[in-house]
Amino acid sequence: MYKFAFLDRDGIINIDKSYLYKISDFVFLNGIFNFCKLLKKLDYKIAIITNQSGIARGLYSEDDYQKLTCWMEKEFLKRSIYIDHIIHCPFHPEAKISKYRKNSDLRKPKTGMIEKIDQISKIDRRESFIIGDKKTDILCGYKAGLKFGIYVNKNKLSGRDSLRDFHLYEVNSLSNASKIIKEINGYK
Repeated sequence: MYKFAFLDRDGIINIDKSYLYKISDFVFLNGIFNFCKLLKKLDYKIAIITNQSGIARGLYSEDDYQKLTCWMEKEFLKRSIYIDHIIHCPFHPEAKISKYRKNSDLRKPKTGMIEKIDQISKIDRRESFIIGDKKTDILCGYKAGLKFGIYVNKNKLSGRDSLRDFHLYEVNSLSNASKIIKEINGYK
């Protein structure tokens, strides 16, 4: 079994620009490469799990998404960071494009993307966590039974009380998220 770090894409990997699909618009979030290097040093497998309703809305194609993802993955590899899994959900219950119109188990806050990864690489949920900038990210980790979540946002997470028995850390930067990861793993 493997310990995993589940990362949201927009807002954690890159600056969230709403329905981002062009390489020219993609800007990596400050500190993401150092954060991922730390995760690898601490023996985490990295999985990027991302809702991509822009595909369902007809704002960009599956091919557009794949081109951007391939480019992004190469940028990580240039820095000697291997991303173990990248999974997206192109579905939305109110999709403009009918083949993507469904209430999918892959769409966060549901846990389908994590379950899909678990079928490929067994996840040690007692040692794994999720990091995201939206409540749906955190709820996904909670519902999947992960050890903890890191909410990276300048605003406090509403409804936090409903996440009983889930260790949740709220920070405003990846630098502060790194400090938490070091502390949890006893890394100096």
